[in-house]
Parts: sequence; C-alpha cells; structure tokens
Amino acid sequence: MRLVLVRHGQTSSNRSGALDTSRPGASLDATGMAQAEALAQRWEDEVSPPPTLLAVSPLLRTRQTVHPLERRYGLHARVSPGIREIRAGDLEMNADPMSVVHYLRTMSAWAAGDLDVRMPGAEDGHVLLRRALGVVESVRRDLAEQSGPDPTGVIVAHGAVIRALTPHLADNVPAQLVEAHPMGNALTTVLEWRGDRFHALTWSDRRVEEWDVPTRVDLAEPSELEPVRRA
Repeated sequence: MRLVLVRHGQTSSNRSGALDTSRPGASLDATGMAQAEALAQRWEDEVSPPPTLLAVSPLLRTRQTVHPLERRYGLHARVSPGIREIRAGDLEMNADPMSVVHYLRTMSAWAAGDLDVRMPGAEDGHVLLRRALGVVESVRRDLAEQSGPDPTGVIVAHGAVIRALTPHLADNVPAQLVEAHPMGNALTTVLEWRGDRFHALTWSDRRVEEWDVPTRVDLAEPSELEPVRRA
C-alpha cells in the first residue's frame, strides 16, 4: 500500500509570496496548469503505480491539480476539508517577511511536535493534526479494503500542511528535513505502509536518503524583518 502526497501547481499567490489560505483561493496560473498536466503524464514512470483512490483539498488550486489525474485514470477525487491548507488567520494574504516567517515558524513547531503553538487568529497544531490525520486514516482504511495488487492513494494538498504532517506520518522524515527543503509545486512525496506506520520513499520527488538534513534550521530573527501588517 502506498500513499502519495502531492502539492498543488503554481498560483499567482505562490509567485507573490502571499499567505493565501482562505476559500476558494487562487487558481493555477499557466505554469501551474502545465505542471498538473505533466504530473499526470509522468506518473507511472516517475512517481508510483496508477492511483486507485484520490483525495483532494476543497481549495480551487488543488482541485485543478487533480483533474488531469482524474481524467487519465478514470477516477473521481473525494473532497476532504481536513487536508486544506494551514489557515493563516490574522496573517491571511500578507506577504511581508515577518508574517511569512511567523507562519513558517508555527508550521515548523508543529512538525517538531510542539502542537500548543497557535497561528495568530487561527488553529493550533492539535487541530491541524486531528483534521489532517483523520483524512489520511480514512484513505488508508479504504486502501486496505481494495483487492488489487498495488493499492495507491493520492492526497492533493498544500505545501505547509504537507510539511507539518509528514514527520508525524513517516518514521524516517525528521522535522529538519521538511523545514529545510519545502516541496515544490506539483511535486510528490511517496509513503509506503509498513505494518503499523508509513515509511517515506521520497520527499519532493527525490529519495529521502539523498537529502541533506541539517541539525537545525534557523529562520530570520524578527528584528531583521519588517513589522507584521494585518491582512
């Protein structure tokens, strides 16, 4: 059994660096559309056996990213609100450095297990993991009931939620890896179920053991940044 985590294709908010987490969110731009099409075309050569189950965040950019996979494999993706992006709360649509660092520091704290930290005006890590892990467990149970030789589930979601979630899913992905190496647009992370937990084969389209994992990742200090402005 495999689970493939996919980050959506590129959007205008990705290009501008805006913290775009509300519904419906930005649509894929021309590059993002091309990335989604290319992902479906390269799937069996570079990613995984054909998917047997698709789940997708309710935001527009993830639904657009999954469409080429739906067409190619004749599947209909289930919309799963639990895997929508980490809500930015008071930082929504901000693009200033301090807002972005605050958002990333919160995500990093959750990835490292400090779940009590709260995003300003939004959720804490307990809420995030509860909703996201619920979707993963639902997909895993449904895959376990499939009779084919290679049950493969695909979750199309967002960069920050995948980074916060994966260290809690896989037995070989430390928080430092996801902090130092964000997933690129329309790239994949492949997890294999090994009895009682997932084991990551790849992170962001590259074998896990090939990544350089620093002992510590330091984001800029607040004194080095511009003040946070409210969205």
